[in-house]
Amino acid sequence: MEKIYVTGTGVLTTHGFGVKQLPEIAELDKLRQTLIPAIAPADYGWRGLKNLSRSVQVGCMTIGQALFPAGIPGGQIKPNGKQDRVGLLIGTNHGNLEAIASLYDDSQKYGVQKVNPGIFPETVLNVIGGHASIYFGFSGTNVTISCGHLSAIKALDYACLLLERKQLDRAIVCLVNIMPPDVFAQTVFNTLPSFEQVVALVLERQETCPQASMAVQVAVELVSDSEPAKSLSIPPEHTVLAVAIAEEKLRNYREKQCCLLVSCGREGNYHVRLTREGSDVSR
Repeated sequence: MEKIYVTGTGVLTTHGFGVKQLPEIAELDKLRQTLIPAIAPADYGWRGLKNLSRSVQVGCMTIGQALFPAGIPGGQIKPNGKQDRVGLLIGTNHGNLEAIASLYDDSQKYGVQKVNPGIFPETVLNVIGGHASIYFGFSGTNVTISCGHLSAIKALDYACLLLERKQLDRAIVCLVNIMPPDVFAQTVFNTLPSFEQVVALVLERQETCPQASMAVQVAVELVSDSEPAKSLSIPPEHTVLAVAIAEEKLRNYREKQCCLLVSCGREGNYHVRLTREGSDVSR
């Protein structure tokens, strides 16, 4: 089986961008009920996002953050960069509800014939993937997965599958877990996230990975063998964030391996294994 590498990560939580201020993977519940602060994309150099919904803004900014370490300055795939080999796997449950609430408010205030037409495109569930593919120039597989608390692990699993089958060279997994407007709180109670988080991973096949010759690489795999020793048990919704935190530790703190046990109820367990590789792995 061809190896898959994590070549870039982006994280946005109540602490802002990055993972350095986050608790350990086993203590992520400390973030329970925390929200992402208001952020203006232009303040971080991201133009053209001002009039889009919050979910699209935070999703695109976090994807952009992940693309820089993956060697894509500015987040743009060059015209000869095989955009059709770059896919987006979005995991979200409530990313379009803010726009739906806004459209309803407009209809009540001005009548259904006078609602703001600019809001309507934001009401579809795949709004994040649609805008991100246009903004960054990706034209490969574009899938939005909405499976409640399983959205994160399902998006990661599907991304790895597409890479293993060589249908993509690079897959961007982006989880957008944000709280819905209050009007929907009871309706979607069973799928509310424990805290707001937006996380992006850039995954690449070994064959096409531009960083494969670097001193340090972090390989990721979903394995079906028996539970690895010393695995960390995590809720499914924290999977992508846990991978980002583990990647940081493996790359910068010389730990060799991290194994995550993701329990998905009736669907069984996933074992996610990240391994540090490279010429200095034994140091």
